[in-house]
Amino acid sequence: ANGKPYGILRLSFRCNQDCSFCWQSRAWPSPPEEQYHQWLEEMAAANVDLMVFSGGEPTIFKGLPELIDRASREFGLRTQIQTNAIQLRRLDFARQLKDAGLREAFVSFHSADATISDKMTRAPGTHVHTVAGIKNAIDVGIKVHLNAVVERANYQDLEAQARFIVSE
Repeated sequence: ANGKPYGILRLSFRCNQDCSFCWQSRAWPSPPEEQYHQWLEEMAAANVDLMVFSGGEPTIFKGLPELIDRASREFGLRTQIQTNAIQLRRLDFARQLKDAGLREAFVSFHSADATISDKMTRAPGTHVHTVAGIKNAIDVGIKVHLNAVVERANYQDLEAQARFIVSE
């Protein structure tokens, strides 16, 4: 990001999906919540200009809006979440994050086909929520970047996925 360092805060390893390709254990322990605030302060002092909130899934971390607010307003940092966008299906929550200062969402979107996506994420029924969350993020003014892990399950679907992204 423009030659300056950026910071990543992993807000626990908990997740509402269980992707087959994910290297993290959802059972790994989390530090005390105040530790995240300390790390945010240390990274801001190190002159980062982008703060990325990741996980696990950062949107299931209750303290996310406060951390985004501090990063954005107190430290003047550009903010991004790495997310599956499931929680953003709730328009009020998408607005809350935008109002807190969230500028960007880097969204895992592995397939336009719900069956393929749900198989890859091992979370049946969540594809529809990811799509709704992406649309809500765009609607409230959060810049969305889409990311796909390409593997055997979805590589033949990439052209259809690109068409879906353009049409939707």
